[in-house]
Amino acid sequence: KTSDKGDDDYVGMRAGLSYGNDITGPTFSRINVGEMDRTLWMSAAETAFNKAEAAMLGWDVKGETVKDLYESAIRLSFAQWGVSDGIDQYLNDESSTQADYVDPNENKGNESAISSITIKWKDDAGEEEKLERLITQKWIAMWPLGQEAWSEYRRTGYPRFFPLLNGNVTNLPSANRIPFPPSEYIRNAANVNAAVSKLGGADNYQTKVWWQRRDK
Repeated sequence: KTSDKGDDDYVGMRAGLSYGNDITGPTFSRINVGEMDRTLWMSAAETAFNKAEAAMLGWDVKGETVKDLYESAIRLSFAQWGVSDGIDQYLNDESSTQADYVDPNENKGNESAISSITIKWKDDAGEEEKLERLITQKWIAMWPLGQEAWSEYRRTGYPRFFPLLNGNVTNLPSANRIPFPPSEYIRNAANVNAAVSKLGGADNYQTKVWWQRRDK
């Protein structure tokens, strides 16, 4: 939550946005995870989302439907955070979509929404729409497992993110990989050069990893 002027709202900052001062920064919400705090490896919600995607792909999930598994995953995520109210309303929401990004301080990096995906499951939707709906909710439920969420984005191309601002990745919503550090080129040059030759591209943030979705 924000600390500016007693505000009790959650206010996110667009990736790559820079203010260049120590005054505006505290007005945005921050992650509150300590070095010794216990964190998850994999949640029950993530497992249910995995099963929902498997069912969507036609795999045998013991007769459970995609819709049932999708809704179960969201319910498990709500339960994980101790939320008991509003679950049915959320699951039946056919109108809420990605919000526009509006900077609450200096109107920097404002951007119109780039996704119109809704929450309620629709069996009659196209396969790509189903995947976007499922992965968007899965990504939300993965908080705060950033590595896992980043991998899901690269694997599926969802959810739809705004392009990064002021970063090393031009016109992309996210880095595709992390380049090898200079120290590796100095101390482990032969192996690094061998690995880079198999990347299928330059050793930079733009080159996709081998298992990444190619058309997104």
